[in-house]
Amino acid sequence: MLLSLLLVVGMAFRATPSTWAQTTKVKVINPATGDGNFTMYGHSVGTRFNATAWVYNVTDLFAYQVKLYVDDTLLNITRAWRPTWDTHWVYYGKSTVGLEPSFYDLDSDGSNEGVLVGDSSYTYTFNGDGLLAVIEFQILYVPSSGNVSCNLNITNVDTTLLNSNLDDIVTGKTSGYYIIPEFMMLTLLFAMVAVTSAVVVVKKCRLKIAK
Repeated sequence: MLLSLLLVVGMAFRATPSTWAQTTKVKVINPATGDGNFTMYGHSVGTRFNATAWVYNVTDLFAYQVKLYVDDTLLNITRAWRPTWDTHWVYYGKSTVGLEPSFYDLDSDGSNEGVLVGDSSYTYTFNGDGLLAVIEFQILYVPSSGNVSCNLNITNVDTTLLNSNLDDIVTGKTSGYYIIPEFMMLTLLFAMVAVTSAVVVVKKCRLKIAK
């Protein structure tokens, strides 16, 4: 576990206890929409997309890890990053342990259903709202009828925040929600849009002729 290593590092850094914010939250966020919904209209097998994990209203964040699971018949977790390049990252510009993400294919089917992303500073602690991780997924299945969905699930004991005393920070966890509609529904939707657009064009042409 990533935090087993972080605990060793953290023993060298102790701070005076403070009152931890009880409203600290970790959420999976769609960077395209700013919420936790991932509705994938018109996407095909092989399409890749990203999710981000954010922490909100945290005080004295010394170390963190986010463990995320999906249904690996629908999605494959292909890559993940500690977003060191992003100014919103909680440890941006600071020295950290620098642990690499770990991937899990527990059923050995060639598709990763889990990933663990985490890091720790050496002496710095973070306060406020910030970015924790970026995770990439690949769509494995698009239904021919009906919809399929799964959670981008972080509500597990391995999603953890530690303060500078190496105590757990009380944290609410909100998973993301992935859904992809049936192919035929999308085809019908696009056809309706195309017909509507054509009708509008015809009406505009008639108006011009009438003038």
